[in-house]
Amino acid sequence: MGKYKINMSKKDNSAVIKAFEAFLADKDMAVQVATIKALTLVVKNSTAATMMELEQELNAVICQLKEIVPDSYFAVTTGSELFVRSFTQPKMDFKAIGELKNWVVMTTESVAQRSLESRDTIAKLFDRFVVDGMTLLTCSYSRVIVRCLLNAARQGKRFSVIVTESRGQSSGVTTAKELKAAGIPVTVILDCAAAFHMKSVDVVIVGAEAVAESGGSIAKPGPYQLGILAREFGVPFYVACESYKFARLFPLSQDDLPNPKKTQRAKDDPFRDIPSDISVLLPRWEYTPPQFITLLFTDLGVLTPSAVSDELIKLY
Repeated sequence: MGKYKINMSKKDNSAVIKAFEAFLADKDMAVQVATIKALTLVVKNSTAATMMELEQELNAVICQLKEIVPDSYFAVTTGSELFVRSFTQPKMDFKAIGELKNWVVMTTESVAQRSLESRDTIAKLFDRFVVDGMTLLTCSYSRVIVRCLLNAARQGKRFSVIVTESRGQSSGVTTAKELKAAGIPVTVILDCAAAFHMKSVDVVIVGAEAVAESGGSIAKPGPYQLGILAREFGVPFYVACESYKFARLFPLSQDDLPNPKKTQRAKDDPFRDIPSDISVLLPRWEYTPPQFITLLFTDLGVLTPSAVSDELIKLY
């Protein structure tokens, strides 16, 4: 982090934003971790004389980060909440704001390494649930899911994977390419053909942008319909994610998510061949209720959805 020495002001956060974008360029770094590292820079270079001034600086940057990566709204939210918790809980123990700043910088700079260790922990836990001859179904692209599957293959497990294409970014294709490069048999299917293939699936495993207090998961579109299908076919439905994605949120339906009411057409729009006078709606996120989730694989252990609220109480 030392190379990102920035000149902070109340109005200009461009240097922090530039550093945040540089962190995101690391394909192994989760948005939550990039958020924490960016906010650490704010504290490290802040001239705030009081806790209130520091919180105001942080809140201003957090709002900007959410605008930069609108598709990662929940990732920025959970990352920033964890960061703010790290210095608001112990603030009464510090006699001077400078002491608090030093403590925050020291305790958050190791977050990236802990993130990578979290994925390894989850992969080891999931390995026990993979058996030879198994067919797993997943969707989109998740660093944790890829790590789980690659680790199982390295342990000598013989299995195959079905991946939905995950239109419109076709992120499922990215997952398929990484698995294929590792020698794992993989098949890409249409999103709308998941029900057709579910009869040959032994386990569904998906990632998440966030996990709500209810134990339900929030992710880019795909997992919800797989969860419904999995329950109908009697197939276990697993969610794998790091505990820093646990969020103090309690959505009751899809309407509680901050999805745009109208989709802006772009040059790379997967529906660009559709006439402009026909509206297109592409939700950014969807909520999978806890009743569709069998287990969650996390760095805190293998949890049932109902156990998430207890872990959130410990975290916050």
